[in-house]
This record gives sequence, C-alpha cells and structure tokens, in this order.
Amino acid sequence: MNRRDFICLGGAAVALSASASASQRTSSAMPNFDKEYFINWDRAYLNIAWPGIKEKPRFRVIGDTHFNYFDERDKEYAGNYARMSGVSGRNVHLPSQAPHKYFEEAVDTAKKDGVDAILLVGDILSFPTLANVEYARKKLDECGVPWIYIAGNHDWHFEGLPGSSTQLRETWIEKRLMPLYKDGDDPMMFSRVVKGVRIVAIDNSTYLLSRKQVDFWMSEAAKGEPVLLMMHIPLYVKTGPKGCCASPHWGAALDWAWEIERRPRWIEKATPETFEFREAVLSTPNLVGVFTGHAHQAFSMRENGQNLFSVRDCRKPRAYLDVAIS
Repeated sequence: MNRRDFICLGGAAVALSASASASQRTSSAMPNFDKEYFINWDRAYLNIAWPGIKEKPRFRVIGDTHFNYFDERDKEYAGNYARMSGVSGRNVHLPSQAPHKYFEEAVDTAKKDGVDAILLVGDILSFPTLANVEYARKKLDECGVPWIYIAGNHDWHFEGLPGSSTQLRETWIEKRLMPLYKDGDDPMMFSRVVKGVRIVAIDNSTYLLSRKQVDFWMSEAAKGEPVLLMMHIPLYVKTGPKGCCASPHWGAALDWAWEIERRPRWIEKATPETFEFREAVLSTPNLVGVFTGHAHQAFSMRENGQNLFSVRDCRKPRAYLDVAIS
C-alpha cells in the first residue's frame, strides 16, 4: 500500500509517492523547501498518508524562537547572555522587550486548529535565564495543547562559562530547563505515543550521540508503531550541508563560530556512535520522518527512502510546520 506526502506552501502543493517500506520506496527526489516558497508565505503543512493509522494525529512543529528574556535574578550572568540578548553595555540588566508574538500566535491557535501535540525542536531560548524558562512554560501551559520539548544548543548555553559542552548541557538542563520536560523524562531521550504515532525525542544539541541514545532509538523504533523522530540539529544526508549531525565533514575545521559563541571548539570528528545513530535512523522502515530546527530556514532532504524536515525559525509570521498523519 502506498502513502503520499504532500507539502503545501502558500497555496502551492507538491507531492511524492512512496511505499510504507523503506526498501521499496521510489527514488523520486523529495521537493525542497526552497527560499522562494517562503516569500510572503502563509502557512506550511505536511500531510502524510500512512497505512493502518486510525486516529489521524496532527502535530505543530516549532523551533528556534530564541526567547531573550532576562531580569535581575540572572544579573551575575549578564556578560554571558549580552550578545544573544541583543543589548550591551550598561543596559544589560534591563529586561528585554523583544516581542515573541509569532510564537504566541503559533501556540494560541494550536487548540483551535486541532493540534494534538506541539513539538518544540530546540533553541526555544537564546540562553537559560529564569525569565526565559518561565515565559516559555507559562505560554505553553496556557495554550491547552500538550507539548514535547527537546533542547537545542542555545537553550542551555551561557556564553563564556568554563567546561565542556557535555558538562554545560548537563548542568544547565538540570538547573534551569527541567520545567520544560515532563516529570520522569530523561532529557537526553524519551518518547510519547500520540494517537498511534510514537514520537521519539533525542537530544543531539552537541552534535554527538551516545551509545545509550543509539540503543534507545533502536528499542523504540522496534516497538512497531509509526515512529517520528524530533531533534534539534538536522541529520546529514549526502546532498545536504556539510555541518549537519553525523556528517563525515563535521569537526573542528568547520567550526567557525566557537570564538564568537565563547565555547569549546568542536572535536576533530564525530564519534562512532553518532554515525551509527544516523545509519540506524535512516534504515528504520516505520519512520514517518525526522523533524529538526537549527538551520533557521525550512527545507526537506531525502536519503535511503527517508524524509527529513527542518523548520523555519519561529520569529516570523506563521513560521511553523503542521504535520497531519492520516
């Protein structure tokens, strides 16, 4: 039985036919989310027909909102968030007034639009201030729709603090980001089943995956439901950017931003577990798709019969992706 994937952008629609089995999928190229699609675009949505799905879930994917709220409670870190807050000098202790109306539009309309879960694919914050976390949690609580959050590289990053990226991620997730997870979730990996679709959230915000995360993915995917993977950084495909997660080109030589962001430089090469994770994901026959952010522009990629999507940064009107599975 075939499924069809439709992408509708600003009234224009394109389609791809593919079977439910990765080994039998056609070699047709998945249409890219080109820049031209997003000039004065109105809305983006993806309708995936999947064999045997009964409850027809709908998800809203939001990424890279980069909230930059702060107040006196975090003034000791003012020098560590000054660049990303957009203010400098003697004004760094003043609350940021940058609007986040497009995020509020996205969550406020979710219930009315029949969304079953909001998928937050990282960099929701520009830095882990208390004011940022409280703003995000308040707006999500008010929307009336369940959400699933996984961190991006900025969510836990105060620029210039000592320590490795792994250490800083662990520290600031524990100290600040836990209100954005459900009780009992491991922020590195967890799953939810929503109307028959297993959503697996994996933290790849350091570009690297662990042995435990690889095993978790394979275990969750083996449970048999249609499985949707949400992360922050896109997975590498051969026709895609060199700097993606599990890219053979990724490493210190490509890391142009480490001094600007005041963080440790990337290691020379991704770990074997990171490459293994990519291979495991792209060989999953029941994979609905991979949904990420990080790139600040919307695009799709296709490899080994699998579809990978990155959403636009949600600092523009209706910059989110609605995904319906039916």
